Amino acid sequence: MPGLDSINNLAVKLALRPDARTADVNGLAIDTKGYDSLAFTLAVGVIQEVLSDGVMDFTATIQKSATAAFTTAVTLGESEVFDKDGTLGTGATATVFDIHDNADDDTAYSVGVKIDPDYRYYRVVSNFTGTFTYAIDYCILAILSHGDMPDDSIEMNP
Repeated sequence: MPGLDSINNLAVKLALRPDARTADVNGLAIDTKGYDSLAFTLAVGVIQEVLSDGVMDFTATIQKSATAAFTTAVTLGESEVFDKDGTLGTGATATVFDIHDNADDDTAYSVGVKIDPDYRYYRVVSNFTGTFTYAIDYCILAILSHGDMPDDSIEMNP
């Protein structure tokens, strides 16, 4: 059985550029045209802040839109997002990354997205709860796969 040709069957794109942040930010528009699978991976660096669930949190949600400008953005519900154990639930809004403990640093977290054929673009929206003295270093990658990918769609060094 032949192995998966990962380099030609996957596209990895920056969904949120690496940076140290203390405030909410909208990620970049990820175009899913030609793909049928999408996942987001959050890579978190050192967390110097003392985090507390509900008091000092870093979370994220995912939005979908028919346009890259996100003029009509819709936040994904829990049934549209999944992890290795299945969908996150049935709630109206899916919190896909919930970093509320200092033990959550120096780690990567991933979630999959059920691509809606009526929406071509997706982005991650990061949210900070509380006042942060120290920035959190992180970036978010989008991994697209299984679609009809033209040769020039793979970005090795975006």
